[in-house]
Amino acid sequence: MTGPTVTGPTVTGPTVTGPAETAGLGSAQQFAAAMTAAFAGQTGSTARFVEDLRTHGVDGAVVTAAEDAQRASDTAAAAWARADQVLTAHKQVGEAYAANPGAGDREFIVDDTASDSGPVMGMNAAGPAPSTDDEQLRADRRAKAEIIVPLVDLVLAVQNIAEARDRDDDADPDELLDTLIAQVRKATSAVGLGDAAQPGTTVGYEPGRHYVYGDVPDSDAQVQIASPGVTWRHGADELVLSHAGAYRHDDERGAHLVTEAGGGIDQEAEHEQALWLTDDSPQAADLECYTGPGWYVVESVIACDADELCTAETPQDCDGLQVSLYRDDDSQAQLVHYRADETVVIDCNEYELADSASEEPDEQPASAATGHA
Repeated sequence: MTGPTVTGPTVTGPTVTGPAETAGLGSAQQFAAAMTAAFAGQTGSTARFVEDLRTHGVDGAVVTAAEDAQRASDTAAAAWARADQVLTAHKQVGEAYAANPGAGDREFIVDDTASDSGPVMGMNAAGPAPSTDDEQLRADRRAKAEIIVPLVDLVLAVQNIAEARDRDDDADPDELLDTLIAQVRKATSAVGLGDAAQPGTTVGYEPGRHYVYGDVPDSDAQVQIASPGVTWRHGADELVLSHAGAYRHDDERGAHLVTEAGGGIDQEAEHEQALWLTDDSPQAADLECYTGPGWYVVESVIACDADELCTAETPQDCDGLQVSLYRDDDSQAQLVHYRADETVVIDCNEYELADSASEEPDEQPASAATGHA
């Protein structure tokens, strides 16, 4: 038995010959554009090939292989298109050089260091000096040249992520987010932006670098970093743009928050908390669950109902809290009264802060704008 004769379409794609040597931006961009066209041009040919196979009853592994090849070709075309876009964006730098042929090489253009030796060869300051407008224009050009490429890369990354999300229902949101985070970090690092501190580390308190949640500690205190903050570095100079968030820290209690009970204890019970109690804490000696200094878990919080537990001089006006506490190794809870302005120590080693206690104020202290060498 003789099977059908399958005559597939003749596939003629563009022939791409790589340059013997990529000597500059022009040849690199030309090659990337040609590769984009080469891979993108195969979509119609492969589709006709698969259609003709199925017309003649051919199916199975060969069709699957052809479709896999087409998807790989589409992926390669998209990747080469991104390379072409970036190289095309880089042409702006070449165009800037072409428009200013006497500007000098790159090192000369980006070096704005003034000489400390004063006038050269006996020339005095009476000679013509650049105008303020000229100096500002050059400064603007330098700034733009330093940031335009990383920002272009970031924009392209966002565009590619958006396209992937829109065309592929199976796109992994976590992978897309990781890609975006990586591109943002790359772009911000290129212009000198970075973290003010490393979360999870314990360091000496610096008022100009750290924002401590709750009561501010002494200058020689230790703090544990909770959020990184932002700095801008230029050469040997550093400017703190946003403080790193931190908790107070010591060897006995670890990371903790010292604040007023009314603003620190979570009255809505949305976050599990623990309070540090000592022999000197209010009513500690009378607590049935008290077994010595340590963390005691908050079981429930209610507004003071002016009963016999209230310690205010006028219970009917009390805005305090009645907090049910227990020790991890003791199932019996004990109700304790705290005035709203009473200082409490809240555990920040395992439990999240209530929103009211962790929000940084809108206005940073003046030290936020202090530069550090």
